[in-house]
Amino acid sequence: MRRRALLASTVPVVGGGCLSRVPTSRFASHPTPTELTASALNRIDEDESEEVPDTDEPPTTSFDEAESTAQLVGTVSYASTTCGDISLSSAQYDADEAMCTVRVVGTRNAPSTEQECTADIAVGSYRVTLEFDDGVPERIEAIESGPDGTQETEETYSRV
Repeated sequence: MRRRALLASTVPVVGGGCLSRVPTSRFASHPTPTELTASALNRIDEDESEEVPDTDEPPTTSFDEAESTAQLVGTVSYASTTCGDISLSSAQYDADEAMCTVRVVGTRNAPSTEQECTADIAVGSYRVTLEFDDGVPERIEAIESGPDGTQETEETYSRV
Protein backbone atom coordinates (compact mmCIF):
# COMPACT_ATOMS: atom_id res chain seq x y z
CA MET A 1 0.00 0.00 0.00
CA ARG A 2 2.81 2.42 0.84
CA ARG A 3 4.46 1.59 -2.50
CA ARG A 4 1.32 2.77 -4.38
CA ALA A 5 1.32 6.04 -2.48
CA LEU A 6 5.02 6.52 -3.25
CA LEU A 7 4.52 5.80 -6.97
CA ALA A 8 1.49 8.08 -7.14
CA SER A 9 3.51 10.95 -5.72
CA THR A 10 6.59 10.47 -7.96
CA VAL A 11 5.00 9.83 -11.36
CA PRO A 12 3.65 13.37 -11.84
CA VAL A 13 7.08 14.83 -10.99
CA VAL A 14 8.94 12.56 -13.41
CA GLY A 15 6.30 12.91 -16.15
CA GLY A 16 6.03 16.66 -15.71
CA GLY A 17 9.77 17.14 -16.07
CA CYS A 18 9.92 15.23 -19.37
CA LEU A 19 6.82 16.71 -20.93
CA SER A 20 7.75 20.30 -20.19
CA ARG A 21 10.63 20.10 -22.70
CA VAL A 22 8.46 19.07 -25.66
CA PRO A 23 6.77 22.04 -27.37
CA THR A 24 3.08 21.26 -27.65
CA SER A 25 0.08 23.27 -28.57
CA ARG A 26 -3.14 23.47 -26.65
CA PHE A 27 -3.94 20.27 -28.54
CA ALA A 28 -1.73 18.14 -26.28
CA SER A 29 -1.13 15.27 -28.68
CA HIS A 30 0.08 17.47 -31.56
CA PRO A 31 3.48 19.16 -31.76
CA THR A 32 3.76 22.88 -32.32
CA PRO A 33 6.54 24.06 -34.62
CA THR A 34 9.47 25.92 -33.11
CA GLU A 35 10.40 27.65 -36.37
CA LEU A 36 9.40 28.46 -39.93
CA THR A 37 12.03 26.73 -42.07
CA ALA A 38 11.02 27.95 -45.57
CA SER A 39 8.52 30.17 -47.34
CA ALA A 40 7.92 30.74 -51.04
CA LEU A 41 5.42 32.52 -53.28
CA ASN A 42 4.50 31.09 -56.69
CA ARG A 43 2.20 32.74 -59.20
CA ILE A 44 -0.85 30.79 -60.33
CA ASP A 45 -1.48 31.15 -64.05
CA GLU A 46 -4.98 31.92 -65.27
CA ASP A 47 -5.05 28.75 -67.36
CA GLU A 48 -4.48 26.50 -64.33
CA SER A 49 -7.64 24.78 -63.14
CA GLU A 50 -7.07 25.69 -59.49
CA GLU A 51 -9.89 27.61 -57.84
CA VAL A 52 -8.70 30.91 -56.40
CA PRO A 53 -10.53 33.58 -54.39
CA ASP A 54 -11.37 36.97 -55.90
CA THR A 55 -9.51 40.10 -54.79
CA ASP A 56 -12.30 41.05 -52.37
CA GLU A 57 -12.22 37.59 -50.73
CA PRO A 58 -9.72 36.36 -48.14
CA PRO A 59 -7.10 33.82 -49.17
CA THR A 60 -7.85 30.17 -48.56
CA THR A 61 -5.61 28.29 -46.16
CA SER A 62 -4.79 24.60 -46.04
CA PHE A 63 -2.69 22.68 -43.54
CA ASP A 64 -0.81 19.39 -43.95
CA GLU A 65 0.21 18.30 -40.49
CA ALA A 66 2.02 15.16 -41.69
CA GLU A 67 4.27 17.23 -44.00
CA SER A 68 4.54 20.19 -41.56
CA THR A 69 3.37 22.59 -44.27
CA ALA A 70 0.64 25.17 -44.80
CA GLN A 71 -0.49 26.90 -47.99
CA LEU A 72 -2.31 30.13 -48.68
CA VAL A 73 -3.98 30.73 -52.03
CA GLY A 74 -5.19 34.22 -52.84
CA THR A 75 -5.56 36.99 -55.37
CA VAL A 76 -4.16 40.47 -55.02
CA SER A 77 -4.15 43.53 -57.25
CA TYR A 78 -1.02 45.38 -58.28
CA ALA A 79 -0.21 48.52 -60.21
CA SER A 80 0.55 48.23 -63.91
CA THR A 81 0.47 45.08 -66.01
CA THR A 82 3.86 46.01 -67.49
CA CYS A 83 5.71 47.14 -64.35
CA GLY A 84 3.91 45.45 -61.48
CA ASP A 85 4.12 42.13 -59.72
CA ILE A 86 3.16 40.21 -56.58
CA SER A 87 5.72 39.42 -53.90
CA LEU A 88 5.98 37.78 -50.51
CA SER A 89 6.92 40.74 -48.35
CA SER A 90 7.33 38.74 -45.15
CA ALA A 91 6.58 35.45 -43.43
CA GLN A 92 7.22 35.34 -39.70
CA TYR A 93 6.44 32.69 -37.11
CA ASP A 94 5.92 33.35 -33.40
CA ALA A 95 6.42 30.03 -31.57
CA ASP A 96 5.10 31.43 -28.27
CA GLU A 97 1.76 32.28 -29.91
CA ALA A 98 1.86 29.34 -32.41
CA MET A 99 1.00 31.92 -35.10
CA CYS A 100 2.47 32.64 -38.52
CA THR A 101 1.99 36.06 -40.13
CA VAL A 102 2.26 36.31 -43.92
CA ARG A 103 2.25 39.54 -45.95
CA VAL A 104 1.69 39.45 -49.73
CA VAL A 105 1.95 42.75 -51.58
CA GLY A 106 1.25 44.05 -55.03
CA THR A 107 4.28 46.05 -56.14
CA ARG A 108 5.17 48.51 -58.87
CA ASN A 109 8.65 48.20 -60.26
CA ALA A 110 10.63 51.01 -61.85
CA PRO A 111 10.17 51.07 -65.62
CA SER A 112 13.04 49.92 -67.78
CA THR A 113 14.60 52.29 -70.27
CA GLU A 114 12.99 50.35 -73.12
CA GLN A 115 9.48 50.16 -71.67
CA GLU A 116 6.94 52.49 -70.15
CA CYS A 117 4.59 51.46 -67.38
CA THR A 118 0.93 51.23 -68.20
CA ALA A 119 -1.50 53.09 -65.96
CA ASP A 120 -3.76 50.16 -65.17
CA ILE A 121 -4.46 47.91 -62.20
CA ALA A 122 -3.67 44.24 -62.71
CA VAL A 123 -4.80 41.22 -60.72
CA GLY A 124 -2.79 38.08 -60.05
CA SER A 125 -3.25 34.89 -58.08
CA TYR A 126 -0.61 33.31 -55.88
CA ARG A 127 0.21 30.33 -53.68
CA VAL A 128 2.40 30.78 -50.59
CA THR A 129 3.91 27.58 -49.22
CA LEU A 130 5.14 27.58 -45.63
CA GLU A 131 7.33 24.82 -44.21
CA PHE A 132 7.79 24.25 -40.48
CA ASP A 133 10.21 22.10 -38.50
CA ASP A 134 7.55 19.96 -36.79
CA GLY A 135 3.77 20.25 -37.10
CA VAL A 136 1.76 23.27 -38.18
CA PRO A 137 0.88 26.51 -36.38
CA GLU A 138 -2.46 26.96 -34.71
CA ARG A 139 -3.13 30.22 -36.56
CA ILE A 140 -2.09 31.94 -39.77
CA GLU A 141 -2.67 35.64 -40.28
CA ALA A 142 -2.69 36.68 -43.95
CA ILE A 143 -2.23 40.31 -44.93
CA GLU A 144 -2.73 41.28 -48.57
CA SER A 145 -1.79 44.78 -49.71
CA GLY A 146 -2.42 46.23 -53.15
CA PRO A 147 -3.25 49.59 -54.70
CA ASP A 148 -6.90 49.08 -53.77
CA GLY A 149 -6.15 48.69 -50.05
CA THR A 150 -5.13 46.18 -47.42
CA GLN A 151 -7.08 43.10 -46.38
CA GLU A 152 -6.28 41.15 -43.22
CA THR A 153 -7.61 37.69 -42.40
CA GLU A 154 -6.79 35.11 -39.78
CA GLU A 155 -7.30 31.37 -40.14
CA THR A 156 -7.26 28.96 -37.21
CA TYR A 157 -6.21 25.38 -37.80
CA SER A 158 -8.79 23.02 -36.34
CA ARG A 159 -7.65 19.56 -35.39
CA VAL A 160 -10.50 17.07 -35.38
